[in-house]
Order: sequence, then C-alpha cells, then structure tokens
Amino acid sequence: MILADENIDRSIIEALGTNGFEVYSIKESRPGMTDEMIVDFAKDMPWLILTNDKDFGNWVFAHGRKNISVVLLRYKFSQRLEMIDTVVKLFRAHENFLLKRFTTVTVNKIRTTLLN
Repeated sequence: MILADENIDRSIIEALGTNGFEVYSIKESRPGMTDEMIVDFAKDMPWLILTNDKDFGNWVFAHGRKNISVVLLRYKFSQRLEMIDTVVKLFRAHENFLLKRFTTVTVNKIRTTLLN
C-alpha cells in the first residue's frame, strides 16, 4: 500500500488509484500529521511513503529509521505530467522492490538505497 504524504499532488494519487494501487492519502484522512508521526504510522505495515519532502531523508539516514520505505519525488511543476507517468511505471514494474529502500525519483533518473 502507498501512503501519500500531504504534499503529493492529487493527480498522482488519482493516477496510481486508477492503475490499481491502493493509496492512503494523509491529506484526506489524517491532515496535519508530522513527518515523525507518518514514519511511525508506516513502520508497522509494509507501506511505501510517497513524498516530496526531503526531510524524510533525515528520518532514514540521520535518525537511522530502517523499517520504512520511502519514495521521494523531485520535480518541477512543469514536469508534473511526466512525473505522473514515471511514478505509475515505477510502481507497476517495481512495487515490491521498493520495500525497505529509500528511492529518489526524477523524470530522468531513479536512485535507490537498500535500508538494512
């Protein structure tokens, strides 16, 4: 399941849902959750945190939170349609591979780090 942070564009959430992915939107269900609350919420289930917030890198690398999976999107608003396509293709091809990893996604590149 994908846990979409409040900063994820609605069109990305809708595109994932249309393509058969279960997406839990923080903005719709639990607005105002802090990053720490999201990390704690996600660690108990195999949720992939989908975010635009670079602070999740701190939670993973500086605070040593290894039990989570994060997909960080980096794009300009003008690249939104390309990013929607990139994200849907990524999840279709590699959803299970993304578990227990920190993955950074741009429209041109995907980098991933295994979190042990």
